[in-house]
Amino acid sequence: MKRTIALSCFAVLAGVAGSGCPTTACTLIGCAENMSWSASLPEGITFEEALALRVRACRNDVCFERSFDDIGVEPLAPNMGRGMTLSPTELHDGVETPVGDAYVTATLFATPGGYDVEVRWNDAALADGDSYVLSALDADGEAVAHHEAASVEYVVSQPNGPDCPGVCRNISLEGSTQ
Repeated sequence: MKRTIALSCFAVLAGVAGSGCPTTACTLIGCAENMSWSASLPEGITFEEALALRVRACRNDVCFERSFDDIGVEPLAPNMGRGMTLSPTELHDGVETPVGDAYVTATLFATPGGYDVEVRWNDAALADGDSYVLSALDADGEAVAHHEAASVEYVVSQPNGPDCPGVCRNISLEGSTQ
């Protein structure tokens, strides 16, 4: 019996008509659908000034805004960051979990020349044609970093292969457009 099954699988793998054996092997690589934006803050900005910034992220007609003053501790070294969640969350067993479909984060990174800001918008409902307005605003409401992207087209990837589940849409936006 074992030989019969093994031979029928070999026949399928060799291209001979048969059934009962998988013809596609899929991996289980995960991926998130997201937009990411990173921009350098003005040179010479202090950590205290960076903490006072409000990050505003809008996708189409949905916006989230929050200041960095909640992160408290300065990143310890270049390329290390401290982050926060912009979108609404609930606390479950001490862990922040998103409310609704979007999960939007902002991170303040230390760099050799100062600080960078990074925003990630994770949402399974991303669609070509989305528009983004992303800003880091000072205490007067002036943008120290700003990016606008109208009608974006996401890069589509299938990390598990073309005949396997898992289609992801991503786009990376860089710098300021002001």
